Amino acid sequence: MADMIDFHDRLASLCGPEISAALRGNDPDRAAGMITALAAMLGRTIARATGGDPAAIDTMLTAAENLAAAEAAGMAELAGLSQVASAAGGATHA
Repeated sequence: MADMIDFHDRLASLCGPEISAALRGNDPDRAAGMITALAAMLGRTIARATGGDPAAIDTMLTAAENLAAAEAAGMAELAGLSQVASAAGGATHA
């Protein structure tokens, strides 16, 4: 489990600054490039983890899609709350 925590930390430290730079630079192509690279690595990881079994690939892709959708919705909600708090002059914790 500690290895996965380390992996998550390393991935976050790689992705965080990159998406921040894309947003600061108003660069949707940079953000799209990140998504493309992450999706490619996810696909490769799923293929290897499942040994190429089509049914297992389908199951893992569905689970990954659901997780990604939940994460995106959660982040969108946080971003919306942050914007509301900023507009109201309050502190943000996002």
